[in-house]
Amino acid sequence: MTVTDAMRDANPSLIYFHREMLCRSLDGRAIDLLTISDLRGIDLSTRIGLLGPERNIPLSSATGKAQGGTRRPYRFRNKTFVVLTARVHPGECPGSHMMHGALSFLLEPRDPRALMLREKFVFLIVPMINPDGVVRGHSRVDAAGVDLNRMYSTPSPVRHPAPFCLRQLVLPIARENKLSLFVDMHAHANRKGTFLYGNGLEGKRQVQNLLYAKLVALNTPYLEFTSCNYSEANMFAVSKSGKGKESSARIVWYLETGCVHSYAIEASHVAGRFLNTLPRHPALAAEDLPPDQLTPRYTPATFGDTGKAVLLGLLDLHNCNPWSRLLLTTAQTLKGMEAYIERQLMVEAAEKLFVLAYRDGTRGESANAAAASASSILQRIMLSLPPEEIPDKLTIRGVRTLPPVTVKGVREFLPMETAIALLAQTPAAGPPRSIACPRVRSTSPRSRSSCVDVPAEIVARRHTNGAKKRQASRSKSSSA
Repeated sequence: MTVTDAMRDANPSLIYFHREMLCRSLDGRAIDLLTISDLRGIDLSTRIGLLGPERNIPLSSATGKAQGGTRRPYRFRNKTFVVLTARVHPGECPGSHMMHGALSFLLEPRDPRALMLREKFVFLIVPMINPDGVVRGHSRVDAAGVDLNRMYSTPSPVRHPAPFCLRQLVLPIARENKLSLFVDMHAHANRKGTFLYGNGLEGKRQVQNLLYAKLVALNTPYLEFTSCNYSEANMFAVSKSGKGKESSARIVWYLETGCVHSYAIEASHVAGRFLNTLPRHPALAAEDLPPDQLTPRYTPATFGDTGKAVLLGLLDLHNCNPWSRLLLTTAQTLKGMEAYIERQLMVEAAEKLFVLAYRDGTRGESANAAAASASSILQRIMLSLPPEEIPDKLTIRGVRTLPPVTVKGVREFLPMETAIALLAQTPAAGPPRSIACPRVRSTSPRSRSSCVDVPAEIVARRHTNGAKKRQASRSKSSSA
């Protein structure tokens, strides 16, 4: 499509679609790059320049027009970028179905949510990174037997053309803080459900990281928030083949640029574990699940719905979704949802700090525990943890409200005074804090109350007896 000033001024919401060949695979197949936006902010006098050390990326735009080459897309002012990729692992077909769902929705001409996406962002999309592997029927590797998702740190322009070109495309954008979102679409053969893999970040930025996943889960029944993983253990896991994840796309973009919203989305080939209950929006009645659909069996349509939700979560994250379900939740607003996640993260981090402080059995024994209130016992235990022993990062696992997540910068994110106040306000879910807390959360489904009162003398006795047992155990082990 040829864009003119008249077209731009007459209808700025017209779809801008540009297709290039990013590079060729080892077998000579084209790897496409799509650019999608609308005409708002377009600069018809300037095109985006070529990329790479030899200024030959994308390949089709570096080729002369006489040889069938293309031109680069126009520049856009005051818009940030979203990068979507799929099929770096050729056997992961659900990735293509998610990509199809995202593309189909993004190109909707009248849906106000699609219009808003094109108004706010420029989308750079590589639908198939590894076409050779797809044609050859491989599961994870390319024509040379290489897992391309382990080559983003130091790719070769000759042996790994797609990762090399993607680095030249993504890193300059991310370093200028213009990358709003990166999502690499995958499928998982060993786990049920659909979930995001994110990165371990500092406290406030980790809240934003978790917030995006929560918003995606608010827009599809299929993304399971608590099945996501934001832990450092997952980031730097090593497979049986000896290959580590730290050279995968979403981790490299974060490590080299600090990009917060850099993810891999994984979907089971077969089924999920449960379905999210979505708030019913009057404008979205046609998108709600039928009441009898209880078993989360996956189909191309469900994968496509997940791909669409990846984009809807982005709209909610920027507080510009014209048909947002967020208003119908208990949080009601984006700030409310962010505050909820931040509090949950801080409470669970405080629980981890309590466990660290409680391990020393001598702490608190000299006090008159029987006369002390539970709050003062809590303070004694927490304040007995020397500041230099407070870890700078914590990994939280096995909680009901959050996925596995690593939080960095704990000392700044959660001062000790704040941790004590949060624990004093929050009933304990179990030991060891239930020993020093007069009110515990009941986990029994038969319980009529979510909390159970524990007499103060029992709290004190538990704390004193437990401390003595741990001290005796340590003395016994040291003498042995």
